[in-house]
Amino acid sequence: IDVMSRNEIVTLNGTVGSAYEKQLAKAAAWVAGVDSVDASNLDIKPGAREEMMREQKFYTPSDEQIKQAVSQVFEMDPRIDKAEIDIAVNEATVNLSGEVDNLMAKRAAEEDAENTVGVTGVTNRIKVRPEEIVPNEKLEERVERALVRDPYVELFDINVRARNGKVILEGTVHTSFEKTHAENVASEIIGVVQVANMIDYKQKWLWQQDDDIKGAVKRQIFWDPYVDPDNIRVEVENGIVTLSGTVNNFREKVEAEENAFDAGAKDVMNKLRIKG
Repeated sequence: IDVMSRNEIVTLNGTVGSAYEKQLAKAAAWVAGVDSVDASNLDIKPGAREEMMREQKFYTPSDEQIKQAVSQVFEMDPRIDKAEIDIAVNEATVNLSGEVDNLMAKRAAEEDAENTVGVTGVTNRIKVRPEEIVPNEKLEERVERALVRDPYVELFDINVRARNGKVILEGTVHTSFEKTHAENVASEIIGVVQVANMIDYKQKWLWQQDDDIKGAVKRQIFWDPYVDPDNIRVEVENGIVTLSGTVNNFREKVEAEENAFDAGAKDVMNKLRIKG
């Protein structure tokens, strides 16, 4: 696939093996700053698939290649100011340091590094130093207003306490997603340097037989384009899914766990190891 960019319009030329690959290529081209993507000249030739196939699905880049890749990702992520973050890579482990002015930027940097091919671990030593020191009461008010405006958690009674930039969230929600989402909402507020999420959730689980859950998990993993199912083992006991084996990167590990929850798991024990 050849990529050309002009006037914020990306044009893709070349050959892919299926309509789904064409769709993925077009989606991947939508990076920050792109106004439109033209994939009309991207031809689909199923017969060319084997000739185009890489010898290996994944490759192991060097530490320097990983560093360059992470740096490029940071340049494309509007949540991050690259100039404030230092990147060091040692044996596929990325070490981040420096300063940012908000907690979301710190989390975004860690997320971007984890999702970079070849990375097996991330150590995040980035410090959050807001340009504005917000008094405790004002910070609590900002977070409370953000939670009230948010459509996912507006109906829940979430208590907010702030102390020297650290925000503590307490209360009860229905699902683990809502608990995590509330934390993400708080982390986006200017002046927040740390979030302690003490929210409890009472998740309603629909009972299923272990064999049915196991089959559903395997199907979810099989059809996920980001997960290689060959080295993943699935066991289920009393609705709790245990994933073991090896994956190629951090994203694949997270995707497999999400697949298990989507398939009806009561809980997931993720024991997958990253190669490298």
